[in-house]
Amino acid sequence: MDLHAGTLRVVGNLGDLNVHQGKLATAEEMYQRAIKGTKKAYGPEHKETLHIVEDLRAFYAYQGKLVKAEEMLQQALEGYKKAFGLEHTETLRIVEILGHFTSIKES
Repeated sequence: MDLHAGTLRVVGNLGDLNVHQGKLATAEEMYQRAIKGTKKAYGPEHKETLHIVEDLRAFYAYQGKLVKAEEMLQQALEGYKKAFGLEHTETLRIVEILGHFTSIKES
């Protein structure tokens, strides 16, 4: 089922709500659905898509699924680099998070 572009942020927010309610399987489903929809509606490098990718990254990190979290970080990094360039603050923010994430993984 395709969702209207205006509904996609709400679907991502439902992911957040489900995390807070402890409904982790439903939360992941909502995030995945929102990512799929925003990629279709806006493209993979659009800020809306990348924000939801980051939400899914945080979700995986929260669960200790570090490989999946790192995959989402890499996806976000590639998207920000393509959309905004290497020196943009959003791109640099992801680089910083990835650096912290890598140091935690190696500890």
